[in-house]
Amino acid sequence: MTIKWKLFRISFPCVCNKCGVLSNEEREYCENCGAQDSFRNVTKEDYEVYLNK
Repeated sequence: MTIKWKLFRISFPCVCNKCGVLSNEEREYCENCGAQDSFRNVTKEDYEVYLNK
């Protein structure tokens, strides 16, 4: 079952610029790569990448 865009945007509002890991909230440091202040809002392109994984 695939997740719809609206639910995806609510569930994962942020994505790390460095490693591309989705996050459910904006954090100071990325838990995956440790980059500081690297989160941005999720876009439709991020959603497409998520669907293709």
